[in-house]
Amino acid sequence: MFAYHLLAEPNCKTDKSGNGEVHLKLPTQVEIATNARGACYDPDDELDLTEPLRVFLTRCEVDGSAVPCERLTIQLYSGSLVVTPTRFKEPKREGFVVPQEFRALKKFRVRIETGSGSFSLANEDIGFLKGKWRVGIDHTPFKEDTPIYEAPLTMRCAGFIDYEWGEPGVTASAPCK
Repeated sequence: MFAYHLLAEPNCKTDKSGNGEVHLKLPTQVEIATNARGACYDPDDELDLTEPLRVFLTRCEVDGSAVPCERLTIQLYSGSLVVTPTRFKEPKREGFVVPQEFRALKKFRVRIETGSGSFSLANEDIGFLKGKWRVGIDHTPFKEDTPIYEAPLTMRCAGFIDYEWGEPGVTASAPCK
């Protein structure tokens, strides 16, 4: 007989894998106990959370083609607070440092400017101000690999940020000017 149990209280300290435990009571019984799927998932698990806290730009693009990320201007807003974050560039990694003033906030707004347009995303959860971002602007016809879905027929330009560190990833988009 096989008995399968989902644990009501996940034991994430000893079972981060989520594989559970198997107890053999041979020759007649096997008991399997495991956490509910994703119960021990830590969205920060693979993030670089060392100081200074940084956002890594994995790809910057215009109309589906990669452009140097330094060609994008990024500004962060919250109420009357406006900050152009300090940028960094290392071998194989680039991005910006999360300003200290933003770390205790719940929401933020971001504005991205390129030579091909600009866009703003408002009311973004502060949890997205970390990890890896793919940033871009696309003009119609929207490219197949650009995450612009169900755009109104009148929309000619859209900007997006793929917040790539979570599972599943989250994409935010807005019309651009």
